Amino acid sequence: MVYNLCIGSYIPDTFLRVVQICGVGAQGTVVVAIDVMTSEYFAVKCISKRNLLPQQCARLRVESELHMRVSGHPNIVPLLDVIENDHALYLVMECVLDGDLFTHIVNHQSLCANEMVVRRAFLQLVDAVLHCHFKGVYHRDLKPENILVADKGQTLLLTDFGLACDTRLSPDVCLGSPYTMAPECIRRPSAAYDAEGDGFYDTAAADVWSLGVLLLNLLSGRNPWQTASPHDPYFAAFLEDPDSVRVSFCLSDQLHALLLEVFTIDPSARCSLKDFRARFAQLPRLLSAPTQAAAAASTVAVKAAQAILASRGGGSLISSRISMASNNGGPDPTKSHLSSVLASCSSISSAASRCSHTSSQLGAVVVSIIPHVL
Repeated sequence: MVYNLCIGSYIPDTFLRVVQICGVGAQGTVVVAIDVMTSEYFAVKCISKRNLLPQQCARLRVESELHMRVSGHPNIVPLLDVIENDHALYLVMECVLDGDLFTHIVNHQSLCANEMVVRRAFLQLVDAVLHCHFKGVYHRDLKPENILVADKGQTLLLTDFGLACDTRLSPDVCLGSPYTMAPECIRRPSAAYDAEGDGFYDTAAADVWSLGVLLLNLLSGRNPWQTASPHDPYFAAFLEDPDSVRVSFCLSDQLHALLLEVFTIDPSARCSLKDFRARFAQLPRLLSAPTQAAAAASTVAVKAAQAILASRGGGSLISSRISMASNNGGPDPTKSHLSSVLASCSSISSAASRCSHTSSQLGAVVVSIIPHVL
């Protein structure tokens, strides 16, 4: 907790009185404060310096300097003032009261079904990150929780530069959120995508990867994987069959082709942010036609079930029964394999159900298996 911070207290050396504590996290406490002279509201990020080492305090100043550098863009929360004393650092920002993008996606699922809204929202985010990169700032923690919503969902604003840097190459791995983190950021880069062999990764390319995940968040309300690691089953499935992302998220062929260039393991071969924006803006469709998506989802679900059953000793007989289920609805797999089959099909099934109410082929696979679990 920041030194003496409570409702009714004042931010040091200001007329800002705390009226609401919005959240407490590892990076500090965020409050809403009112200027008692003007009645204007502000958001204040209060970061305690207690028990911090000198280099950690220096890192806090870097955050404020980088945020201040990129302020002024319409899709970045403006940093208005920085106050520092012996106890804490206070970042005074414009107050955005509509919450963050994560909450907005959860509470307004219609966002995920509206291509026009998603297109407008995503272009705002890309423009904000392009502005940051132009100013020599790389965010490194792009995720829905670090994006605020204003104007009843019409405007998105990037915030929280706590992990940002101003170097194009960085050795800092395992920073940020695992589900939006590029694979080269999860561990020290290997020779496969570290041309210089010096253990540094491209921070701009890492932001491009994170934006690709954010786009899928906007379109579906889901993450494609928990971590971009071969140990993650969903990412492993993507590595084995890149078409799985298109099917699971009901993507148009054009968007899928673009995302394959974004989700390229080698960051030097990854689509640039400028090209990402230009090509995304020209896409005729983001999502595929419902009936095509449902049919494709059925095929992938069957293949996924076959693969897991085979890897666990299910044998060709069980695999063939799963295949028959997609046509006849009458499988009879052994109970020991049912949970893995259902787990393989669940995310694809939910995606297909959003695309079409008549995905009977996929439904036959899942529904006909359920009675054997009971």
